Amino acid sequence: MAREVPKNPILVSVLSENCLVSAYLVGLLRQDASFRTVSMDAVQRHGVRANAPLTFVIDASTLASPVGHCLRQLRQLSRSCRFLILDEERNNEEAVRLLLSGAHGFLPHSQVGMRLGRAVRFIANGHFWVAPGVFESYLTQMRKGSNDARQVTPRESEILDLLRLRLSNKEIAEYLRIRVSTVKFHVTHILSKLQISSRQDLFTDDFRGFLNKLPLT
Repeated sequence: MAREVPKNPILVSVLSENCLVSAYLVGLLRQDASFRTVSMDAVQRHGVRANAPLTFVIDASTLASPVGHCLRQLRQLSRSCRFLILDEERNNEEAVRLLLSGAHGFLPHSQVGMRLGRAVRFIANGHFWVAPGVFESYLTQMRKGSNDARQVTPRESEILDLLRLRLSNKEIAEYLRIRVSTVKFHVTHILSKLQISSRQDLFTDDFRGFLNKLPLT
């Protein structure tokens, strides 16, 4: 007997650069008739209707670009999009940074088989899927964010991630499709906010620990 298809299914698009991972995630979602999977090709061709918000399931471990940059690009499709990030286990500070970059939830790979559907439904309904301690830390960062002089903006965070990959200003400009002069402007502000004299200071052991705690606007 065929399953009854709901009138308003939850639209989900899986984003993974590994075709086997993508097929596995889509297969899990299709076990639940309340989900309707939509390919990225279809999203890019037809866009996202305002009355049909889309939830993206993103496997961060397969991305070639920083998560923050990926979310920024996807938000251009629709401001109503929701994002669930899949990855290896992350500590609370790293999970908070994901939320600050625009994600709405984080699910470790070890829990995908059992909890993917529940996490997607939770996020699609306007909630966050993270451990209670993570969400509390996120709210604390949000409250103090406007008073923190050293916080970096989402764009600065993207450039900071690329700097840590040791890309040149020209390579960053080509990757983000902005001018080299704009990259230089952001780099100058980043170094000033982080109170360091050169980009080489980003690779010291002491500074790596500080970066993991850095809030975003």
